Amino acid sequence: MKEDGKIAIAAVATFFIFIITLGMGKYEFSPIGSLKILIESLAGKASNGDPLANIVLQIRLPRVLAALLVGASLSVSGAGFQALFRNPLVSPDILGVLAGAGFGASLAILLNFPLPFVQAVAFGIGLAALGLSYTVAWRGGGARIVDLVLSGIIIGSLFKSLMSLVKFLADPESKLPQITYWLMGGLASSSWGDVEILALISVPSIAMLYLLRWRLDAFMLGEEEAKALGIKVEFYKAAVIVLSTLPAAASTVVAGLVGWIGLVIPHMARMIFGDSNRFAVPGSAIIGGAFLLVVDTISRAVLPSELPLEVLTSFVGVPFFAYLLRRRVYHGWS
Repeated sequence: MKEDGKIAIAAVATFFIFIITLGMGKYEFSPIGSLKILIESLAGKASNGDPLANIVLQIRLPRVLAALLVGASLSVSGAGFQALFRNPLVSPDILGVLAGAGFGASLAILLNFPLPFVQAVAFGIGLAALGLSYTVAWRGGGARIVDLVLSGIIIGSLFKSLMSLVKFLADPESKLPQITYWLMGGLASSSWGDVEILALISVPSIAMLYLLRWRLDAFMLGEEEAKALGIKVEFYKAAVIVLSTLPAAASTVVAGLVGWIGLVIPHMARMIFGDSNRFAVPGSAIIGGAFLLVVDTISRAVLPSELPLEVLTSFVGVPFFAYLLRRRVYHGWS
């Protein structure tokens, strides 16, 4: 089957997963019932007094949309970084952005900031971590890939140390549990405001990264080959880094630190849709969104209290990545 057909099938499957997960919870709805409520809402016929409709539209729908967008964002971010760095082991935290966002959120929680300020501080310090990594790596009019990796390790370690310091200083009865739970990832408090953050930051970034798909293909050949093809390497390298960082940072401020998705899902996408970023980028978005929809549903269904997303993504990510290493399935990646 051609890749276009595979993308279409994956998109339809993700839509059905979306509808099914929308109806799952303490009050269960059939997929048809969930779809009916959505259609009535879009047509302006939803009743504000209907408690079941309010549950779907005001509680479940923003959470399900947030899960879809966070999964897509982290997956596309990982796909962009893996293509640029020509390294299948790269994930969205390669430049210390997620560690910076984690430190920012931890600090804001320690200082008792309200949630919008926690998210703003996390996003701002996450981007500051990117700027620091690029500054440390910059020399002679450019930043080499190896220097970016090393600077990312340095900056990431710095912010992880600062994060540990904040946890040490936090009140173990009140603040420390909040910080720990946030860092383990979760969508329990998702709101329409979170969906707006992802829609305004992640969606345009993913779309623009898709527009750079053939340049990503060129970067996968190497920087010298990209130069030979007439690509402005430093400009587009910076563009890819920024466009890959923004969705990851936005996802972190909404869902906390969610590991493995940005590392494993791009591999799944390339195994299914091929190495070309024309299909790998949208494929990563679709599979990543579907994956986190399923994981988030499991997280709130297994136990009375929700499991952190980091726990469940690790259960899937670790064995799958071990399988990849065992079989050396990199589809042309060196």
